[in-house]
Amino acid sequence: MLSCSPVGIHTAWWRCLGAYPDANFNLRDLVRFIQTLERGCFDAFFMADHSAVLNMPMAALRRSATATSFEPLTLLSALAMATQRIGLIATASTTFEEPYHVARRFASLDHASEGRAGWNVVTMGVAVGCRATPAVASAARSAGRRWNCGSTGTEGAGQASLNA
Repeated sequence: MLSCSPVGIHTAWWRCLGAYPDANFNLRDLVRFIQTLERGCFDAFFMADHSAVLNMPMAALRRSATATSFEPLTLLSALAMATQRIGLIATASTTFEEPYHVARRFASLDHASEGRAGWNVVTMGVAVGCRATPAVASAARSAGRRWNCGSTGTEGAGQASLNA
């Protein structure tokens, strides 16, 4: 399995000779990358996500290729059309979204990919590495409350997908 955001996590990777500085938003390159992974018999492509802007100085964010990328389920749906076997896994949290909406998006990816979708279930508070918007900050909970809500959210998402 390859874990990407989507093409790497080091902020300066794009400066290496032969790198693809716009790869986080270049669908043609991403399709080529995942097809290479599939030919190499990788089991899955995992795309992490975060709910806020990384807590970095603005100057660093401006020159970072890892500050943002495609929304994971949008990208994985596009990649599903260019692959046949590789699993497509994304992070999603029910802390800030309704379980039905999360379940619906993953069910759509699962149908589009013919059963290759995977969900990395997470609960999110305001992480040290993120700048929280007021909405994110107000939704943040203690770890115990987040796990309880996460459990409730995954149960709700499961019910929603069964009824879809």
